[in-house]
Amino acid sequence: MADDGGDRRRAQRGAGLVYLQVETDNLPAVRLYEDLGLRRHHHYAYLRLI
Repeated sequence: MADDGGDRRRAQRGAGLVYLQVETDNLPAVRLYEDLGLRRHHHYAYLRLI
């Protein structure tokens, strides 16, 4: 995902949240988004029948 500055513009107009879902084991993506100022809010658990 390229950062086109859209999130910054939305924040300047009052947007308080950005929702982004990233697999927790995708460390390069997690680091990228943290570098852009995003922080983890909570985790999902995917369950399946065995």
